[in-house]
Amino acid sequence: MHPILSDKKRLLLYLLVWIGLSLLVTMLIRFAEDSPWINAAAFAMPLTMMFAFVNLSAYYICRAFPLGKLKLIYLIILLAGVAKLTTIIWIVIAQGWNAVLQPFDWSIPLHTAALMILYAVGMTFYLLSLAGHYLIITFEQAQKAERREFESQILAREAELRMLRAQIDPHFIFNSLNSISALTTNDPAGARKMTLLLADFLRQSLKLAHERAIPLEEEWRLCFNFLEIEKIRFGNRLNIESRLDEKAERCLVPPMLLQPLVENALKHGIGQSVDGGTIVIEAKRHDLQLHLSVENPVDDVPVIKKTGIGLTNIQSRLSAMYGSDAHFRSQINDHRYRAEIILPVEENHE
Repeated sequence: MHPILSDKKRLLLYLLVWIGLSLLVTMLIRFAEDSPWINAAAFAMPLTMMFAFVNLSAYYICRAFPLGKLKLIYLIILLAGVAKLTTIIWIVIAQGWNAVLQPFDWSIPLHTAALMILYAVGMTFYLLSLAGHYLIITFEQAQKAERREFESQILAREAELRMLRAQIDPHFIFNSLNSISALTTNDPAGARKMTLLLADFLRQSLKLAHERAIPLEEEWRLCFNFLEIEKIRFGNRLNIESRLDEKAERCLVPPMLLQPLVENALKHGIGQSVDGGTIVIEAKRHDLQLHLSVENPVDDVPVIKKTGIGLTNIQSRLSAMYGSDAHFRSQINDHRYRAEIILPVEENHE
C-alpha cells in the first residue's frame, strides 16, 4: 500500500499541503483570466485536490523504475514523458470540469494563459511528486536494510550464545566427574553424596538452560549449590563468604555466569594451597551498573590462563549480549586474586 495512504497522519499532512497548493492555483487562475474569485476557486480547488491523488501514482512509477535500473538520460526522458502525459490528461479533465460548471455560471473563460498555467503547474507538481517519491522509496529501503542488518546481528548473537552455552555443561560435567572419580577410592560416601548433589544441580541448571537471563538471586543459589558439591572434595580447606546486596538480587544476569569464576578460584586458589582459604563472592549495584566479583587467596603470583574455556566463555558471552557495555577484569593484590564482571543493570519486573 502507498506509504501516505497507509498512515492517517501522513495523509492529513499531505492533504493540508495540497489545500495550500490549490489556493495558489486559484490565485494564478484568478489573475490569468481576470475571473471572480468564486469562479476561480470553484474551478481550481476541486481540480487541484483531484490532482493530489493523481500524483500518488508517482510512487508506483518510481517503484517500477527504481534509480539505477535505467541509464540516467533514459530515466529522465521516461519520467518527463509520464509527467507530460499525466498533465495533458489533467488538462482535458479540467476542460470537462469547466463545462460542468458552466450551467451554474461558475466557469472561467479558460483561455491559452490559463491552459499554460495548468500545464506548467501540472508538470511541476508531478515532477516534484516523482522526486519526493524517490526520496520516500530510498528512505524505506534504508530502513529495511537497517532492520535486516539489526535482525541478522541478533540472530548471529543468539547463535553465538547457544554455542557458548553448549560449551558450559560439558566443561562443568568433566570437572565434576573428575572430582567424583577421585573420591570413589578415598571417600565412597562423599562420592555418593557428591553424585546426588550433582544430579540435583543439573536438574536446576537444565530448567534455566534456555533462558537468556535470570534473576541474580537464582544464579546465586545455583552457584552455592555448585560450591556445596565442591565442598565435599575440599572439606575444611574451603570456606565461603557471601556478600549479596539486596538491591542487586532482582537484577538479571546470564545463567551460569558466576560458576566459571568460582571454578577458577577453586582450581588456581584453593586447589593450589595446602591450607585452602576463603572464597569471597560479592554482588553490588552501583547506579546503573551491576558489579559481580569472586576473590580467592593465592600463595604466590600465579600464572592464570586467561584463555581457558571458562574465562574465555565469560568474555565471549558478555561481548555477545552486552557489547562494550559489559567488562571483565582481574587483578592480584596482597595475595588475593579478584575477578570482576561489570554489567549494565537489567531489572526483573515480574
